[in-house]
Amino acid sequence: MTTTLRRRYWRVLPAAAMLLLTLAGCAATPSTNSPTSTAEKAMDPEEARTEYLELFNKIQALAPGDWTKVTPDKAGWVCDRSLGTEGTQVSFDTSRSPLSREEMDALHDKVKTLFEATGFNLRQEIDEGPNFVRHTVVLGPDKFSMAFGTGKYGITLSGNTRCFADQEGKFR
Repeated sequence: MTTTLRRRYWRVLPAAAMLLLTLAGCAATPSTNSPTSTAEKAMDPEEARTEYLELFNKIQALAPGDWTKVTPDKAGWVCDRSLGTEGTQVSFDTSRSPLSREEMDALHDKVKTLFEATGFNLRQEIDEGPNFVRHTVVLGPDKFSMAFGTGKYGITLSGNTRCFADQEGKFR
C-alpha cells in the first residue's frame, strides 16, 4: 500500500506544483523594484531562459543528488502579454528524493536567500502536518515564477520563465 501511495504522490505532486505556479503566474504581481531596474527590463527569449536556468541550477546545486532530467531546449508555451498580445514562456520542473527534515529546513533557508537576492516577491508556506510540506515561491515580473517544495516524499523545483515577446514563434 505504501508503494501505491508513493506512486500516486509522485504523479500528483508535480501536477499540483504546476497548477499552483500557473495560478500564481496569472495574477499581476507588484514588484519591489523600480520600473527602470534590470529586473523590470524587457527580455528576449534567450535572456529570459538564461536568467531562469541560472537560478534553477543554483538551487539544484544546493541539494546535489538524483534530480530528474530538465530539458531546457524544449518548446515554450503561449502566454498573454500586455495589451492582449501573445508571448512565449518556458516551463521547467524537476524532482528528487527526500532529505531529512532538518536538511530540508536548512535547504529552504538557502533557497530563500537566493530568491531574496532576485529582488522579486517571496512567499513561504509551511504545513506542520505529518508530511511536513513546505513551499518557498518567488514571483517576478512578466509572469516569472519559481517554486521550491519539500515534503516527506520528495523535493520539487518548478516554474516559468518570463513571458517574452516572440514575434517569430521560434520557441513554440
